[in-house]
Amino acid sequence: MLVAIGCGQGQDPAATAPVRLDHPVVLIGIDGLEWKVMLPMLEEGRLPVMESLMRSGTFGLLETQKPTFSPAIWTTVATGKEPANHGILGFAIGKPDGTTRLFTNRDRKTKALWNIFSDSGAKVHSIGWWTTFPAETVNGTMVAQTNTDSQLSRDDVIQKGTLVEGLDGQVYPPGYQQQVMQIAAAVKNELPALGESTFGRFKHPHSVLSQRLWKHTLWAFRADTIYARVGEEILARDEPFDLMLIYFGGTDVVGHRFWRYMHPEEFRHKPSPEEIEDFGQIIRNYYTYADAAVGRLLAALPKEASIIIVSDHGMHAVNRHQRFNPDLPPKNLISGGHEDAPAGIIIAAGNHLRPCSLASRSFGNIAIEDLPVVGAVADLTPTILALKGLAIGQDMDGVILEELFEDGLLERVLPIYVDSHDTNQWLADRPKQLLSPDTQQQRLQQLRDLGYLP
Repeated sequence: MLVAIGCGQGQDPAATAPVRLDHPVVLIGIDGLEWKVMLPMLEEGRLPVMESLMRSGTFGLLETQKPTFSPAIWTTVATGKEPANHGILGFAIGKPDGTTRLFTNRDRKTKALWNIFSDSGAKVHSIGWWTTFPAETVNGTMVAQTNTDSQLSRDDVIQKGTLVEGLDGQVYPPGYQQQVMQIAAAVKNELPALGESTFGRFKHPHSVLSQRLWKHTLWAFRADTIYARVGEEILARDEPFDLMLIYFGGTDVVGHRFWRYMHPEEFRHKPSPEEIEDFGQIIRNYYTYADAAVGRLLAALPKEASIIIVSDHGMHAVNRHQRFNPDLPPKNLISGGHEDAPAGIIIAAGNHLRPCSLASRSFGNIAIEDLPVVGAVADLTPTILALKGLAIGQDMDGVILEELFEDGLLERVLPIYVDSHDTNQWLADRPKQLLSPDTQQQRLQQLRDLGYLP
């Protein structure tokens, strides 16, 4: 295991205090965050929420897995197991008859955090996490990432994150689905105003390419806003809970589509000055939006909460010599990518989590090379289970990130291990519902249009 370098090892006064593990843990997944974008923004004061967490906690690199398929990585984060062991290998799987179907929740062959917490009687909320449709019965709430709609709007904008009217199994408990649908409808109505307040008003006519890229960004923005509002609504109840997982994906979407506009100097064929003026700040503005969304969630949390923010991978320029013709296949239109599995980010702060020595340094004096490797994506589940005093499966591929914890915590609260959390009965009882054939084909087409599938 690679651990954080430079984190404080001094005696913590809390090391002799009684340990309570009934505090809530919040795991926030923000897809595709890149330190090369974040560090300058932190220096400029544009990410105040994450800066505050970093000043009081540990941060660094989070190693990922290859290939960098979001469903596989985020399932590893939530299970502590590599894809070969949890069963979600990518976006879709070929069938014997030559057709393709989406991976769904029923393809996961091991328990995730929400199952383990529920089994222990702990309350858990999962919002928008990858490959959670159909929603499972949990001790709490699950809003699945269904990512389907009716699905194409009249202007051919592919829409992600709007739950499907009349489709069962998207929300648990089922009685909460109507309220979630109302939140989704409100976000859809407010989307033009929300987009303008977040990204500004465009000054120039859009080319066919930039218009297409922008439309593919709006559905991700809508999805993130829905998930954020659902999270805020749950926290506003002020009811005790043990774990919340919430996912935001738009940072990855804009990174793929607008890297060339943010760093035109890295590309042979640059956007026009007008396109750079309109879109050059889209990625940074989305990071600012995500930071504020996290801030609203944290403002509703009790002070004793532990917060862990992770991304599944980083991002950098790709297709540097390409002309970016809108008639080319979708994958050839992206200017940011991560196929070589650049490390993601991790920020951990709050109850029982220690500060790192880098936290006292100016962000302008921190280079990528200074950032420690804190761990890997498979380590999140064992770490969260240890932080809550719950049993860790011996069959998990990840390990406890001990360097995140305050001094002496694991000596005072010894980790608990079991052979496995999985049982034959649990596997037999897995949810069987799949998307309807029409809805599934719409989602598959969405993934092709995004360049994720051939």
